[in-house]
Amino acid sequence: MTLSRFGGRWVLRKRTGQQFIASELEAVAGHIARTGAVDWEQLQAAAEITVEPYAAGPWRTSPYDAGFKQILDTPPQRADPTLDARQFTVALLVHASNALAA
Repeated sequence: MTLSRFGGRWVLRKRTGQQFIASELEAVAGHIARTGAVDWEQLQAAAEITVEPYAAGPWRTSPYDAGFKQILDTPPQRADPTLDARQFTVALLVHASNALAA
């Protein structure tokens, strides 16, 4: 899969040629989580970040959940990036996966 920005929208392209277009990055992450395209073992190995199953349910946790929540709760013009790209990606996918499990 590749993710790019085109004309104010996010475009997710699969190797098969299928595309998913959304204006919000959270919608793209939700689509990825819904389709079951997240290989958690491969993601953890590539990002060198451990994602743990949450003890009290079907959810997952990452070490960057608090930083990701802070980004979500901060207006874009005041956002201070606290996560690097790989940390943000893992936290976003965990967030989207947990939203589906709720």
